[in-house]
Amino acid sequence: MIKKILFVTCLALGIAFSSYAQKKRWFTPGIRGGVNLSTLTSIESDYKTDFYIGVQLPVHLAKFYSIQPELNYTRQGARNANFYGGKTLWPSDPFSSTPETNSVDLSYIDANVINKFRFNKFNAHIGPGVAFLLKGSDYTDIDVDLTINLGVGYKITKYVEIEARWRTGLLSIVDEYGYWSQNKHHIIEGEGVRNSTFQIGATFTF
Repeated sequence: MIKKILFVTCLALGIAFSSYAQKKRWFTPGIRGGVNLSTLTSIESDYKTDFYIGVQLPVHLAKFYSIQPELNYTRQGARNANFYGGKTLWPSDPFSSTPETNSVDLSYIDANVINKFRFNKFNAHIGPGVAFLLKGSDYTDIDVDLTINLGVGYKITKYVEIEARWRTGLLSIVDEYGYWSQNKHHIIEGEGVRNSTFQIGATFTF
């Protein structure tokens, strides 16, 4: 039964692809780039502004649907990140009540597979990705992250499109972290400290 369903699905996609390819350009590679607004979940932190840039290789399988592999370089992280829930005390002065905050600067290579659904000039897209850490910080322990990408776009011209996307990590980037209090070092599990990034940018196809 499953084999029959797969066969019918592949046949339908093949017919749609063949019909569409005869009328339109079925492959339109391009570049993409823009601004990242990123932070980390489950801890107190401010948004960090940085950038992303990459290439996209959309394959148009039907008038309304494209599958778009991507390879991106993205800089993200957080500003004023307090990993200790407001309980952090300076090691040099364990009786101080001033929280210690940190700048978390992260760089990734992203490989995404985006499903793009078109409605005239508008589109909605969703897809998974895997991110390989190029540059971490003293607080990051995970070199690979899994991501989900959700976004919308608008086609301005034949070659130029603007888009907005939310990219969330699925894995905690921290195993554990600690803080000093009353001359004692306390360990906190890092579960739930995930990447969360809003992207605003544009694409150009050739």
